[in-house]
Amino acid sequence: MIAAAGERYTTLCNTVRPHEAASAPPHRRSALRHRFLSSSVVKTGVKLLLDNEAAPRRGRFRIWKVVPEGRFELPTPRFSAACSTPELPRHGFSFYWLASDARKELQTGPGTDRIKVSQAMRVGTIRETKIEEYRVGLSVAGARALVGAGHEVLVERCAGEGAGFADADYEAAGAQLRDGPGDVAANVDLLVKVKEILPPEFPLLRPGLLLFTFLHLAPLPELTRELMSSRTNSIAYELVRSTDGRLPLLIPMSLVAGRMAGEVASQHLKKPGPGRGKLLGGIPGTTPARVLVVGSGNVGAAASDVLTALGATVTVTSRDAVKLARLEERLEGRITTRVTSPAALREELESADILIGAVLEPGGIAPKLISREMVRSMGVGAVIVDVCIDQGGICETSRPTTHTEPVYVEEGVVHYCVPNMPGAVPRTSTEALTGATLPYVLKLAERGLDALKRDEALAAGASTIDGRLVCEAVSTAQGLDYTPLAEALP
Repeated sequence: MIAAAGERYTTLCNTVRPHEAASAPPHRRSALRHRFLSSSVVKTGVKLLLDNEAAPRRGRFRIWKVVPEGRFELPTPRFSAACSTPELPRHGFSFYWLASDARKELQTGPGTDRIKVSQAMRVGTIRETKIEEYRVGLSVAGARALVGAGHEVLVERCAGEGAGFADADYEAAGAQLRDGPGDVAANVDLLVKVKEILPPEFPLLRPGLLLFTFLHLAPLPELTRELMSSRTNSIAYELVRSTDGRLPLLIPMSLVAGRMAGEVASQHLKKPGPGRGKLLGGIPGTTPARVLVVGSGNVGAAASDVLTALGATVTVTSRDAVKLARLEERLEGRITTRVTSPAALREELESADILIGAVLEPGGIAPKLISREMVRSMGVGAVIVDVCIDQGGICETSRPTTHTEPVYVEEGVVHYCVPNMPGAVPRTSTEALTGATLPYVLKLAERGLDALKRDEALAAGASTIDGRLVCEAVSTAQGLDYTPLAEALP
């Protein structure tokens, strides 16, 4: 079995000496069972330790059966011919085979047992290029966990700098530093990011690469086409869904964005700036700010927590009456709740001080619930924080902004529409995000695409597989052909 160009090898190393392997009686060889114990990363792939369960000798790992002559070629200068017992070195031996799947069984000869092989995966993360985005896909703790599981971790230099993770910390955790995103992306199997791939990063995409990040593809047809044409396998954080219906990878960033929404709204309601110069909670003898939160999910609930704590008068609207009841009970009646409808939105927005857009449409485009007329009715100096701008936003007047230039004024109303709000608190956000994503990253590193067959939550996050679009919501939003995941997986 000879390797194809560009493939990596898995290495089996053991402590057997040639005369021991050659002299072992046939019945002894066939009786031995080999069990995968642990792995440590080496340059050529994975170093596997095999345990001779039948006769462990003082904890040494031994293998008695050598593959038949001509079965494998050894890709090292040390050997010029196929592996056979007489050619083994005198101080133990190693042999190689091509392992292109995440997990493979290899027959070692007639009448012998199979050796189960677990291939290490190269996992990488790169510096985010979105404007004022300081988060990183893997924290130092995440890198350490992957290395400890036997995988190689490649990190672009300075990737974690903005979140307070130094290159030296990644090296101490066992990661390898690389000089640019191209060097990382070209040499990894799994690329873990935070935000979607931007046009300057399109050259990083390639067939077989597994991309795990926030994607929000519905309003990004160019990125969808690029993922499909490059045959990149992509999984979206925001679509990973547990069996109880929760979105575990979206929750931590939703909580951050929701809490920030209350702070940001309070800040831009003040002067200097175009806000109307009002204190959110007021003081005795004055009227507190009147706030409408549209949406009762994690963002809406977190925003309501902050706004009520600061003394604002808060109304929450949602189409989910059960969530509204729970939120009202949790906040002990300090908010007013209404079922979302055009009439309710018009009534609540007239002369309102703040609007928080907190509607989630998993995988799709946010509905335009707020018309230009409704925005105008809020009056000069009011503030809109459209948290769902990464799905297009809920206001007709919303358009993406950046942390550098976060606001603009339209219809006299201040609009804050930053898609990557949690990027302003990168240390908190990276620690929270890695804590949520790491279990799934480990599954992908262990099994590759096979993990999608075994884990329903990960399968729900699949977006593109080998050039095919497997997310129905994105297919509907962009009018593209949809392929069921089961048909797209190899």
